[in-house]
Amino acid sequence: MAEIRPLSALDHEVVAAFLAGFPGEKRGLEHWRGRVGLWWEINPCPADGAPRGWGLWQGGEMVGCLGNIPTAMLIAGRQAAALNATAWKVLPEFRQHSLGMFFALMGAARDSLLFCTTPNEVSRQILGGLKFAPVPHGDRQNLARLAYGRPLEVRLPAGIKGLARALAWPLNLAARLGLGLRRFPAGLEAHELSQAGPEFDELWGATRGLYRTTNLRGAAQLNWLCFGHPDLAKTLLGCFGPRGLEGFAIAREVGSPGDLALECLDLWTDPAQPGAVAALALGLVRLGRRRGLDAVILHHFSRALGRELTDLGLGRPKQVTRHAYVLARGALAGELTGEGTYLTALQGDVGL
Repeated sequence: MAEIRPLSALDHEVVAAFLAGFPGEKRGLEHWRGRVGLWWEINPCPADGAPRGWGLWQGGEMVGCLGNIPTAMLIAGRQAAALNATAWKVLPEFRQHSLGMFFALMGAARDSLLFCTTPNEVSRQILGGLKFAPVPHGDRQNLARLAYGRPLEVRLPAGIKGLARALAWPLNLAARLGLGLRRFPAGLEAHELSQAGPEFDELWGATRGLYRTTNLRGAAQLNWLCFGHPDLAKTLLGCFGPRGLEGFAIAREVGSPGDLALECLDLWTDPAQPGAVAALALGLVRLGRRRGLDAVILHHFSRALGRELTDLGLGRPKQVTRHAYVLARGALAGELTGEGTYLTALQGDVGL
């Protein structure tokens, strides 16, 4: 009889080996050792009593796993650990126990938020039946196009795909010229950072009251998110002005060769500096150009941010489908629909 039980620190190596050896997995044991260490060993967020996850065992062997990554948040004005589902993998012959593991995770999240942001098609159907809702403000974005070769190629009929390069040349030139004429707002600059220092704690201390429900953004959390695993490193871009750090953006490269984009995963500014959003957006565009990327993706994490990004003229806003879900019970469900919530593309196990 298969048994479900909470994971402990003694199970870390077993979890890494199970995930590395799961059918179809191409990443090796060292990668998964690093991931497990990122989730549960160097994570600055205390688990608040929630388990690391659950293992499914048969005859002393792990045959299934469902992890929980705690992340530090303000939830309805109080600091707490949100739960984030990850690595929900069960060997085919034991999949009748999958929901039992997920129900255990839901039970642990009774007084908090539970995010599931990287589900496959089957689990998306399950989440809908379990009253999960889409993460708010995740369905619109601006796409700042930097190069046009690949987008044209995939849209042209097979017989004339060779024209893509010729057609893209004037569009690429216009994009370079248009973006090259843009300047940072007066007194501001944005550049890439190798770590988050004490100035990030100061910025968070001055701005943590802007929203009742949002991620914690102190230096420890940001260094963990951005630099905690070499295979999952992200770009940290800081906006600086006369007062020091005015805001920051976190981004990663996504896509496939020929159509690579720099996706902004989080953007946080002090509203007392109204030019910080523009400086960070332009900084991301310049960084994308230097890296030879094809686009920059700027998500609308709030309606106000969406309006500001659109007014900058960096691409047209468009509707998108993001399969990111959250479970919030009771009063917390209403909390997420209000203007006091600021959730980003870094919810759940994205980038972890």
